[in-house]
Formats: sequence, C-alpha cells, structure tokens
Amino acid sequence: MTIADLDVEPASTGRARRIMAPSRSVALFVIGLCTLIVVTGSVRWASRAAHLLWVSPYDRDNDTVTLTPTTLFVSHRATLTAYDLAGGAVRWSAPAPAVVPTTPSEAGGVVVAPAAFERYFERPDLLLSRTTLTIARDARTGEQLWMAQGAPQDVTAQSVLLLDDTGDVPQLRAVAPRDGRTLWSRAAPGLAGVVVAGDAVVTADTGGRLTVVRYADGSTTRTEKVPWPGNARLTVAAGRLIVTGQGPTGQTNTVYRPDTLTEMWRAGGALFDCHAVVCGAEPRGLAGYDPDTGARRWRQPGMTVAWPVRTDRIIASSELSGQFQLLDPATGRPLGEAGAGGGAGTWRPDGRTVVSDPAAPSSAYEVRGDGTIVRLDLGTGGQDVEGTIDGGGWVGCRNVAKYLVCLQSSRLTVAAIG
Repeated sequence: MTIADLDVEPASTGRARRIMAPSRSVALFVIGLCTLIVVTGSVRWASRAAHLLWVSPYDRDNDTVTLTPTTLFVSHRATLTAYDLAGGAVRWSAPAPAVVPTTPSEAGGVVVAPAAFERYFERPDLLLSRTTLTIARDARTGEQLWMAQGAPQDVTAQSVLLLDDTGDVPQLRAVAPRDGRTLWSRAAPGLAGVVVAGDAVVTADTGGRLTVVRYADGSTTRTEKVPWPGNARLTVAAGRLIVTGQGPTGQTNTVYRPDTLTEMWRAGGALFDCHAVVCGAEPRGLAGYDPDTGARRWRQPGMTVAWPVRTDRIIASSELSGQFQLLDPATGRPLGEAGAGGGAGTWRPDGRTVVSDPAAPSSAYEVRGDGTIVRLDLGTGGQDVEGTIDGGGWVGCRNVAKYLVCLQSSRLTVAAIG
C-alpha cells in the first residue's frame, strides 16, 4: 500500500505565506474546528494517496483563509495575497487593514473585502471595531474595481449587499459586483439586525419591526411588528427566520416564515442551520426539528453540535467525547460507522475561514492524532486512509476541487487528491 509522506518541503520556496482572511470586529471563532475521529477498525486503506504540492507558514491566531477551487487568499500583516492553489505561486498582493485581519468573499471572479475599520470601543483586553469601507478586486489580477462606504453583508455573482452604519441613520445598499454602481438603496432607521433569506433581505429594528424587501430591487414586500427582547438577534436556519433572546431561564427562539412573517413555533436552547431541518442542542443530545412545525424529526443522543458539509449531509459531533457521525439531516439516519478518538476534522467556515465552492463535495477529510489523513465518503459514510502528514496543532482540513488544504498552528499544507 502507498502512504504519501506530506511532510516534505517543495523544491522551490517563495510560495504562499498565510492563508487568508478574517473580516469583522467580533468574529467568534469558537465552533470553527470540528473534531472528527475515526474508529480504526472501520477505516480502509485507499489505493490512491494524497500528493504534496506546497507548504506555507500559517499563524492560527492571526491568519485566516479564503479558499476557492483555484486560489487561496491570505491576509497577513496588512497584506492580502492571492496564491495559485496548484503550485503556491503569488498571483497578486495588495494592502489590507491592519486593525483586524480581513476575510474576503469571492463570487463571479470578484473578491470583496473590508478595506477600513473604525474603532468604537477599546480596552487592554478587548477591541471592538466596525467596517467603514469595502473594496472589490478582480480575483485574477487584483485590480481594484471599486471602493464604497459600508460593510459587506452578502456577496453573490449578481449583487453585493452593503450596510453603512457610520451615520445617523444606517443605510442598506445593493451594488453591482464588477463596477460598484448602486442597484438600490434604502434607509434602515434603528437597525438591530439584517439577514438574507433566499431571495429576500430581512431587517429588524430595535422596536421589533421586521421588514422584508426583494433582494433584486429593494422593494418592500412585508412588514410586521414582533416581540423583540432588548438583547435579541435575527438569524436564518433552514430558510426560516429566528428571533433569539436571552432570558432569566436561558435562550428563547421564535421561528417565523420569511415571506409572511407569521410565527410558526418556539423553542429553547441553541438553534442552528442544518439545511433540511433546524438543528437544536438538547440537554442530552442533538435534535432535528421540522422547519415549519418545530416537531422533532430525530434525535442523536450524546451529540452537542452539527454542521452541514453539503445540503443533504451533516456531521454531528460531541464536544465532550470527540465522537462524530455522518447523518442525513432530513431523517437523522446515520451513514457509515461512528468515529471517536483524537484528531481534527473538516474545518467549519466561520469568521476566519471561508470556503467558496459551488460544487457539492463528495468527501470530507480529517487528520488523526498520528497524522493519518482519512477521507470520509459523504455518500456512504465509508472511511479511507489517504496518506500521512507530520506535525501537530491541527486546525483541520478542507477539500475543494482536486485539492486538500490542511491547517496547523504554524503552517498550512496543500496536497493533490483524487
């Protein structure tokens, strides 16, 4: 059997430095690492092996990653650099804000990232800031396409949604990705939250008024006043709106239809998006709730969190035991063997790591404590050993197209797979 030793420096240096990009002030990077471990007896040796392409330094405390099928964008020490994924060659580099590392988003060949920040609270142990400027660059050349006031809220190939909250009245504006021309704009007085739900933008003000506007043209389609605790926040899960508040007995959630703003159901605890269902953390397990009724479709005892790896697959795991299980989110049906042990799995995109790949992956990857790389087949749940990699301090791995990118405390490794 062939095992690829990935701990080999490439013949030529001067490759990529760090992977890219955080972006906003308080980007919590908590759930970012997914612990997946594999039961040795259920793992097969693969006939193919991962092949090292290049290695680069990486600082898990300061660097962040934006990964596309062809490019790694790295924000490090006030520099944003685009690296060719296949060989690590520098495509371009440009200045980036030094206050907070920026996390660009890429869509339709345009890279959109925060360009300037304003500090609004600072003490020795805490710095809070907000984005005041956004810049767009050509993803291939790095050429500046436009710069505009506000912070990016959503980036697609058709539109970039910006929020400018530096003035007396917050302003929402959708602009064209290539030239920055305004598609629509509207004032959002008393803004307390903004989310994108399908083809709509939904805002909440401090009085609890929800307003639904068409993403395409900014026209209002619905507005309703709902209960809004003083510390409430607005999120989206399984295509439904969730208003979450913190009360004396814990977290409370009210779920609404985004088109009619009709209240659908309520639940306590933490709710999060599992695509086909709304996932929720229960006292002794993880549950999948019907998005329309809140009825529990399934329950996984012992699990504490889950994240989608594609629309029809989630990975549930325990933050206490390290156990993990691939599931069909619609039914909760386990796929393949459960795993447990010590290693780091597929990193979960968050405020510091972004993966932009429209293709549904067929596999996910994890690194065991001894450096063994294991491929998890997302169709069947089967596990195959792909090779080995040296070192510790694992953040996890992500695959995009034919590449596998693994992050450690002090370096990143790019390998060819498939």
